[in-house]
Amino acid sequence: MKKIQLLVLVFLIVLSFGSCRKKKYTEVVEVPLPTKEEKITIGSPDDVKAEAGAFEMAKLPYAYDALSPNIDALTMEMHYSKHYLTYTNNLNAAVEKVPGLADQSIEDILLNLISSPTNFLFTFTL
Repeated sequence: MKKIQLLVLVFLIVLSFGSCRKKKYTEVVEVPLPTKEEKITIGSPDDVKAEAGAFEMAKLPYAYDALSPNIDALTMEMHYSKHYLTYTNNLNAAVEKVPGLADQSIEDILLNLISSPTNFLFTFTL
């Protein structure tokens, strides 16, 4: 009886090794090649306008591609028309919330922040 159990056990082990040799399938994915280059249109710095408020954006005195090849036109457009515009709009929105800040220059606002940061931050949380 023990021999039969041992033979059955050995037979099952041999069968389990045989099942590990199953064919492995690979999936082929075809990626289409681009048919033509995408055309990117870049605007003009004169078209960028901040929302009305206490602070205005400084005008960029040259075109976006004037600093090529050191800085490409797409980078200049993104930083001027997206980042700088958003910072200016957010500053104007924050200054409107606190009375008296709209009349101050940015230098005075930053000096007040440095001299008493807790009072300044408390003012903005109101």
